[in-house]
Amino acid sequence: MKKIILVIIILIVVFLGITELSAEFPVGERLFLIEEKILLKNLPEDTSELRLWIPYPVSDGFQQISDFKIEAPGKDVLIIDKEYNNKFIYLKTRQKALLRNLPEITLSFKVLRKELKHPNSSITSRKSLLRFLKADRLVPVNGEIKKIAQKIIQGKSTDLEKVRAIYDHIIDELTYSKEDPKVCGIGDSLLTLQYKKGICTDYHSLFISLARSLGIPAKFEIGFRLPEDVEKSRLNGYHC
Repeated sequence: MKKIILVIIILIVVFLGITELSAEFPVGERLFLIEEKILLKNLPEDTSELRLWIPYPVSDGFQQISDFKIEAPGKDVLIIDKEYNNKFIYLKTRQKALLRNLPEITLSFKVLRKELKHPNSSITSRKSLLRFLKADRLVPVNGEIKKIAQKIIQGKSTDLEKVRAIYDHIIDELTYSKEDPKVCGIGDSLLTLQYKKGICTDYHSLFISLARSLGIPAKFEIGFRLPEDVEKSRLNGYHC
């Protein structure tokens, strides 16, 4: 039987380095060189096709990406998500020699980052906020979710107090675990609620469900944490 391996690369980054480039910038701006190395291990011997999706850094109002480079087997294609404008590099190979001995995949890019201390309503449009009140396929906002959210926020009046109560509840109730692939890492709010365990994806899906059920916009974001007062460092991974 033909076996196709689908991989989202962000889960298997093995080396990630960051270097601050020396230059004069206004207060609250820093320029970094990000270097990422990806190594795939222990693929099944009968694998006949490998597909990989690698997150592509995106420029916005608070960061500018430049000098992006990638060294990888096969031809890469840039895919842009129409709804959120997220970008991914898609790689596919059927070459048996590569599947038996996959080379290291390397990426590098520069990022000019502006510090964001106090987000305000002018940053996000009302249309965007309305989208982040709606349910997603694995992120419901009604039924049991809404009942639990209303119970969690009893005695709280402001939105900030409510989301803090949701945060504290999730931290107290869930156990961080990668052990069960049928639950952990899927991002299914109801599964997370049932088994009370998961990784950051599961924590955030449940948090988003609970917040949205109360009419508080919430969305999922992911990225690398830039170290303070460090010129060169190895990053241990991404954060949600």
